[in-house]
Amino acid sequence: MVEKKRRGQRSYTEEFKREAAQRVVASGEPVKVCARKLDIPPTTLDRWVKRFGKALAKPSTAGGGGSDAAALERRVAELEEENAFLGRMVDYLLGKIREPH
Repeated sequence: MVEKKRRGQRSYTEEFKREAAQRVVASGEPVKVCARKLDIPPTTLDRWVKRFGKALAKPSTAGGGGSDAAALERRVAELEEENAFLGRMVDYLLGKIREPH
């Protein structure tokens, strides 16, 4: 399961990584909570969920892990910025058309 490498650095088996990622996907708990329960760094567990999560997730499962929600929130923010920019461009272009030359 866990082997010590260098000072403070641990090595995990592929099976443990996969099972830990499965736990996050199946439970729906945030990565941070599961990481605390498993006594591993949250960033490490998040990496495993990204690596194994897609293969572990069932297509019919609604509301996956916390990382999916964060990715969707980032995408929404990007689209809102793009929409605001396009709105300003439309206003600018319509203003140019209405102005006499």
